[in-house]
Amino acid sequence: PPAGAPRPWAAWLRGGLIWGGIAAGVFVLLWPAMWVDPLGSLRQVLDAAEEYAAEGHLKPIFFDGAIYAGDPGFAFYPITYLWRSTPIVWIGLALAAGAFALRRAPLESHARRFVTVSLLVYALGYMLFMNLGAKKFDRYLLPSYLPLDVIAGLGWGAVLLWARQVAIRRGTLRYLPLAAAALVAAQAALALPTFPYYLTYYNPLMGGSSRAPQVMMIGWGEGADVAGRYLDAKPAAAALTVASGYTNGPFSYFFRGRTLPITFWHEADYAVLFAQDWQRQLPSRKSIAYFQHLTPEAVITLDGLDYAHIYDLRGAPLPPYVTGWRMAGDGAPGDEVIRLVTFQLPAAPVQPGEMVRAVFYLVNQGPITTNLNVLVRVVGHDGAEIARAEGWPWGAATRGWQTGVVWPDGHDLAIPAGTPPGYYRVELGFYDPETQALLPAFRPADGAELGDLVTVDTIQVGDLPDPPQPLTPPARMGGQIALLGTGWQSGDGPAWGAHAPTLSPGGTLRVELTWQAQTWPATDYTAFVHLVGPDGSLAAQMDKPPLDGFLPTSTWMPGQRVVDDFALALPTGSAPGDYRLLTGFYDPASGARLAVTQGDQPVGDAFELATVHVRAAP
Repeated sequence: PPAGAPRPWAAWLRGGLIWGGIAAGVFVLLWPAMWVDPLGSLRQVLDAAEEYAAEGHLKPIFFDGAIYAGDPGFAFYPITYLWRSTPIVWIGLALAAGAFALRRAPLESHARRFVTVSLLVYALGYMLFMNLGAKKFDRYLLPSYLPLDVIAGLGWGAVLLWARQVAIRRGTLRYLPLAAAALVAAQAALALPTFPYYLTYYNPLMGGSSRAPQVMMIGWGEGADVAGRYLDAKPAAAALTVASGYTNGPFSYFFRGRTLPITFWHEADYAVLFAQDWQRQLPSRKSIAYFQHLTPEAVITLDGLDYAHIYDLRGAPLPPYVTGWRMAGDGAPGDEVIRLVTFQLPAAPVQPGEMVRAVFYLVNQGPITTNLNVLVRVVGHDGAEIARAEGWPWGAATRGWQTGVVWPDGHDLAIPAGTPPGYYRVELGFYDPETQALLPAFRPADGAELGDLVTVDTIQVGDLPDPPQPLTPPARMGGQIALLGTGWQSGDGPAWGAHAPTLSPGGTLRVELTWQAQTWPATDYTAFVHLVGPDGSLAAQMDKPPLDGFLPTSTWMPGQRVVDDFALALPTGSAPGDYRLLTGFYDPASGARLAVTQGDQPVGDAFELATVHVRAAP
C-alpha cells in the first residue's frame, strides 16, 4: 500500500471490531437477561451448548428412514440443506461457480471474489462446526442459508449482466426487467403456497412433500394452531382435557382447556398426535400402534401432508398393552393396585455396551400395604437374561402412593458388551421383598391373566445383518410384509452362497429370511417355508410364528426389519431332482394365506425362493 495508507489487515480488523461491537450491542439490547446477569447468562448458554454437543438428543429423532437416539451422522446437514433450499438457489450456486471460474461480472473483481469466497467459507465452515455436535436439527443450520443465497444471487446476477449485453446488441433491453421479475416470481412461487407455514416447504427436486416423510422429520408445530382452534370450538371446550406432544406451546396457545403431555393420555378427553410423533414412535411403539387402529375424528393436512391427528378418547377401548397388577389374595385374585398406562423405551437400536433407560408410567389403583420392589429384565430370544434392575420405584415407596396419581418410574439397564444383535424383550413385574412373591398381572382391556412378569415391549440391540441375497424388487405379502432377501446354508453347499443350494437325502437346509413390515399387521400371522418335490408333494416344511413367537407380527411397526431362521430336514428316502423352496404367511385361525406380489405382479399365495437340487443318495 502507498505510504501513509492504512494496511489491509488493519482495515479488516477495524471493520470486524465495528461490526462485532454492533452485533454484541444488539445481543445485549434484545436479551434482558444480559441486563441483569451478563456473565451468568453467557455461562448458561455455553454450558448448554457443550451439553447438547456432547450428549445429543433427549428424545429420538427421525432422519433418512431411521430413528436415532444420538447423532444422526455427518450427512444430516448436507441432506437437510438440499431438502430445505430451492431449485432457484441450486441453479444460482452453479451459475456462481461458473462465473467465478470464468471471472465474469460481477465476480471479476478481486474484492467481490474475496467476499464470495468468505461467504462460502463461512457457510461451509459453520456447517462443519455444527456437525461436531451430537444434537442436530435442520433449523440449527439457518445461519448458512443466507450467505449461500447471496452467492446464488451473484450467480443469477452474472446471467442477467450477460443477458443485458446480449439485449443491448439485439435492441431488446426493455425485456430484461421482465426476466428479472420472472426469476423473483419463480422463487416466490415455491415459497408463497406454503403460507403461513413456510416450514412445510420441501424441495421438489428432492421429491417434495410426497417423499419428505421418508427422509425428514416432519413438523415444528405447524398445524398445532389449527388443531387447537378445532378443539376450542367444541361445546364447553374450557372443561376439556387434551393430551398432545405440544403441552406448552403451539397447541396450548390456541386451546382454552387443560393440556397434558401425551404420556398422560389416559386422563384426557382428546389426544392430538403430530407427524413427528409417528415418525419417532413417541411416546412408545405400542402407543403409536394403538392410535393407528383408532379412527381419528379429524386430520389436519398442510401442503399434502398429514400434520396432526385428533382422537376422541371418550369411550375408546383401553390399549392392549395397559397392564394391571393385583395384590395376591388367599386363593383368589386381589384388588388391582398398580396399572401401567404407558412407557418409554428406545425406539432406535441400542448398541452393546450402552445403557438403556426404561421409564414406566404407573397409576396407583388402590391402597398398597407393602413397599413393593420393581423388577425389570431384558431377556433374549433364547430366554437368557442379559440385564436386570430392581428396587423401589422413583419418587416414593409404594406404600405412600396416592390413589389415582401417576408415578413415573425409571430404570437404567446396562447392555453387556458383546451382546449378539437381535431383538430382546423388556419384562416388568412387582414383588414383595419380604416374601419374594411376584404380584399377578392381568390385562384390563379384557381381563386376561398375564402371569407375573409381563413383556412390555422389545428393543433392538445392535444392527441387524443385511440379507446375504437381497431380493429386487421385494416380494410383498398381502401389502403388509415385504421379503427383502434370503440366504441358506446346507452341508452340501457353500455357506450363504450365491448359487442355488444343493442337498442330499437326510440333510438339513437352513434358510434365513429378512422381513420388513410395510404397515401395522393386524393379525399374528404364521410364516412358512416349504420344500416341494418334483412331483408336487411336500417333502419338508417348517411353519412357525416369527422368531418362534418371540415377536408376533401384530407387534411389528412399519419399517421394522425382522431376521428369522428356518431349518428343513429332508427325509432320507427323498428322490433326487429339483425341488422348489417356497415361503409366505398365513392366518393360523383360518389357514388363509396372504397373497404375494413382486413388482406389482401377482405370484400366488407363496413366493419361490430358489430351486434346491437334491442329489441321489449314495
